[in-house]
Amino acid sequence: MKLSVATNWNDKLLYEMSKREIKVYEIYGSLATGLIGSGRERQALPQVQVPQAKEHIALAHHLGIRFNYALNAPCLGNQEQTKEGRRQIQEHLELIVQELKVDAVIVTQPWLIELIRREFPEIEIVASVIIHVESVQMAKFYEELGITRLNISVMANRNFKLIQSIMKAVSCDVELLANETCLFRCPFRLYHYNSMGHTSQQQMEITQYCLLNCLRKKLGNPAELIKARWIRPEDIERYEALGIEFFKLEGREFPTSWLLRCVESYYHRKYEGNLADIIAFYFLPTNKLEPRSQRIVPPPSIYIDNQKLEGFLTFFEKNGDKCDEQCHKCSYCADIAEKTVTFDRTAVETYLTELGLLHANFLRNFEEEREGVVAGA
Repeated sequence: MKLSVATNWNDKLLYEMSKREIKVYEIYGSLATGLIGSGRERQALPQVQVPQAKEHIALAHHLGIRFNYALNAPCLGNQEQTKEGRRQIQEHLELIVQELKVDAVIVTQPWLIELIRREFPEIEIVASVIIHVESVQMAKFYEELGITRLNISVMANRNFKLIQSIMKAVSCDVELLANETCLFRCPFRLYHYNSMGHTSQQQMEITQYCLLNCLRKKLGNPAELIKARWIRPEDIERYEALGIEFFKLEGREFPTSWLLRCVESYYHRKYEGNLADIIAFYFLPTNKLEPRSQRIVPPPSIYIDNQKLEGFLTFFEKNGDKCDEQCHKCSYCADIAEKTVTFDRTAVETYLTELGLLHANFLRNFEEEREGVVAGA
């Protein structure tokens, strides 16, 4: 197993992993803002500058850990279509590769893969999970572009037949994101990544419309917590049996204590307790979802009994290729949620009520601001 672990740029993360003899293949991250950007919004990431980043990467190398830089914003706003934009992109890549001295880059855009392969042939190129590779055809296309490692779409994590087919078709390394909790077949996913990518390129902030709706759906229907395509530490061996060697752990926004608990659990392939403590649920106080809100309602505590999930994955191993994803006709995940998910119902209802008000206010604020612009024109 080769773990690719999110970094929050705190050196303590590296020292503690070394102290606990947790061996990881690489850490990955990005500056909060950059010309190309990443798949995380600027305000959620630690605000480190180039000198601190260089020191952190150098420390990782000293400890025998590679560094993978996230350049995986899905859109550049057509900067690459202009002569000046292309010049700035080249300079930015030189900063990342030559000054920060990274070992690999995570990329989403096809043209950028080709450019990096030509200009920096020594750098490993990792196809981002944001690309949503869910077919042999797509996997082979990106391999032919020049990637050296491929992230399969997280939505395919439980489609064992597809994973096997991709493994047989490509010669590059294949990686799975293990602890993501996005809604299964999330309708906001592409828009959300696009919004986050743009804010990571500029000094701007975004509203939390996508996360707001995500939380409403997850807490309104606990089956969604189970349907999300996370992989338990105990089930890593199921994927290794398919030939998967690389596993990615997200959490760049999380504190060091959380990251250490997460990586230690996956490294030792075991976690006794609340699965929600090591997979990346973004339950935030309501004032973090809408800074203009006068009320602060804390998120409810959710408990997912990891030990009761033992054997849960067998259903997908045996039936994953037959699952037509018509969840309204299948109760498997809902039944599992009934057995494994517990929470304070009153706290959840209070939080959901506030989320509903914030959602209504989001649209109302848009209308009021629009009318204000028209009135002032």
